[in-house]
Amino acid sequence: MDRYSPELERVKQLLRQSPRGMTVIELSRALNINRNSMAKYLDVLVISGEVQFDRIGPAKHFFLSQRMPLYEMLSVTSDCILILDSYNVVTFANTAFFEAEGVAPDDIIGKKIFTLNLKMVSDEILCGLENAAPGITLQKELVINDDSNIRIFNVKMIGTVLHGGIHGITLFYEDITKKRLCQERLKSSEKLYRAVVEDQTEFIIRYLPDRTVIFANEAYCRAFGVDQGDIIGKKFTPPIPPRDMKRVRSQFADITVNNPIVSTENPVIMPDMTLAWHKWTNRGIFSDEGTLIEYQSVGRDITNQVRGEKAKMDLIFEITLLSDFTTGLLSIHDSGQLYDYLGTYLKKTGPHSCIIIISFLRTQGTIKVISLGTHWRNKKWSDYFENLIGKSFPCISGVRALLSPKLLSPMPPNVFDYPGISGTPFACLGRYLSQYEIHCMGIGLEDECQGSVLFISRAGNPPGPERLVETLLRQSGAFLLRLHEHLEE
Repeated sequence: MDRYSPELERVKQLLRQSPRGMTVIELSRALNINRNSMAKYLDVLVISGEVQFDRIGPAKHFFLSQRMPLYEMLSVTSDCILILDSYNVVTFANTAFFEAEGVAPDDIIGKKIFTLNLKMVSDEILCGLENAAPGITLQKELVINDDSNIRIFNVKMIGTVLHGGIHGITLFYEDITKKRLCQERLKSSEKLYRAVVEDQTEFIIRYLPDRTVIFANEAYCRAFGVDQGDIIGKKFTPPIPPRDMKRVRSQFADITVNNPIVSTENPVIMPDMTLAWHKWTNRGIFSDEGTLIEYQSVGRDITNQVRGEKAKMDLIFEITLLSDFTTGLLSIHDSGQLYDYLGTYLKKTGPHSCIIIISFLRTQGTIKVISLGTHWRNKKWSDYFENLIGKSFPCISGVRALLSPKLLSPMPPNVFDYPGISGTPFACLGRYLSQYEIHCMGIGLEDECQGSVLFISRAGNPPGPERLVETLLRQSGAFLLRLHEHLEE
């Protein structure tokens, strides 16, 4: 794709000036480019998602995709962000980075990081850049002392795949100055004062070694919906999900006279049955003889922080997956390869779901791919689904329309009872899956889709991020249309 970059930029520049769209002929004449070459450039831009088209009569009108560029989204975050390509050349830095570093974009963009003298990029970070790779996250702490003004950052280096399949590195800088300075001040306080203050957060509860509660502050009682008078004297039973309780208990076993404090982050089931995340500092209080007298647990709600971190990682995951998928489409030559390729990437978005890909040809539907997620390990299921691959079933226009919504949607419950389906493998599938949730979406950009994807999952396990799944299916549909047009030519 890089070798076409100048021509692709010329095409995009012309389309920016023509928001209503232009045909292949209009573009080729305006740029004095052969019509076949122009069609090839437009194919590359459509596959990458930068250009879309509408049919007006027999002609296609191409226009720039109406979307917010990723770099614009990254520019508005308060965290400092720096992106390098595989040659360690700076390709992007957001506004927060320029302000923290005190430089202008022209000072660093397009230059190798090793040639720049940046206070935000220490020697330790430069060494870490050599070890970063896609999927590997390195974490460093950076302290900047500038004219007695100290700033501390938590730096995360994540190997990513950039536009065009190029490997690069993204650096996230989280400002933790206030948090770190508070910790340093607490360490310098008197020993007795520190024992109280450094644990002082939101929730406080104290209990005996047999877990009998002797104190709980109002913040704890208010958060967990209990009265102080009712909880005192009762056994302390934190509402932690069973899968995390074993880990928390093992950490309590590590509390000794020489190691009286342990910290843990764990999910908590709140009174309204929602799942929150708390960070707890658990202190063992010992007598002069070294006998455990009681425990004190101090906790705070970190739900927003955990969700924010997850959102960042989800964004990186989506960017990387879409980049890999788009690049791989260039090596696909037929619809069979596409269905297998699409199934591999859809499994990454919904690892717990059973994914069924169906192709349509006139009034027939054929099951092309079946991918079994982690909840489908039963041999009975495996054998049944294995026998369905390659099977066809009648699929008149009504059924085809129900299976091919333009957006990821719950599948109507009456599909399996539709006339003509009875007695087919598809009808048997309906009887097996009556207790599951099924979502579906069509593959294709025309009124008549070329295929459909079914996501079958247990309640509470959705097929994956909707926008990510829908983008993968739209790109696959665009590929099938172009493949069909090439075959007709």
